[in-house]
Amino acid sequence: MFTGIVEEIGMVGEVRERGGILTLSIEAENLVSFLSPGDSISVDGVCLTVREVSPPFFRVDVSSLTRENTTLKKVVRGRRVNLERALTLDKPLGGHLVTGHVDGKGVILEKRGKEEFILGISYPSRIEPYLVEKGSLAVDGVSLTIQKLEKGRVQFIIVPHTASSTTLGEKKVGEEVNLEVDYFARYLRKWFEERESKDTLRKVLEEW
Repeated sequence: MFTGIVEEIGMVGEVRERGGILTLSIEAENLVSFLSPGDSISVDGVCLTVREVSPPFFRVDVSSLTRENTTLKKVVRGRRVNLERALTLDKPLGGHLVTGHVDGKGVILEKRGKEEFILGISYPSRIEPYLVEKGSLAVDGVSLTIQKLEKGRVQFIIVPHTASSTTLGEKKVGEEVNLEVDYFARYLRKWFEERESKDTLRKVLEEW
């Protein structure tokens, strides 16, 4: 579990593939001293397990399924990535609860402004039921508040601090990003759907 508050921008070093598994070596000068093998870490919003630590680098494995469903499919040496360690009980919850399980990929459609800018991103139709204006959405592991919601498109206002402390300030129109819907929205919808289906079944039985 994470908060969506990026702790460091890391740099991808070695990228190695073997037997369908992709191994990434990531440089993280600040966070690496706090990591141990087996720890969970969010890399551009994807929850991965630390395989090895060799300061200033740590290594993680990316499964074929994770590659297919996230932007890590196109990862290359030199790519800058958002990093966050797993949430602990003594850590402030500054963003919102993020699991690191990506729900889909979006594409940056608009980036307008300088220090503070508008960021417009497309989203897959399957996550639309979980989106609401002023609600939360994690973009490449960054907790953001939806300012405007349109069919197939969400819009955010990115403040200077977020732009400089995450990779969002470097992103360009046309680039893909990882999206994860709000943790509670997912379960609330499931609960309401199940309740509705049970109520419908009960009414049918009563009429029958």
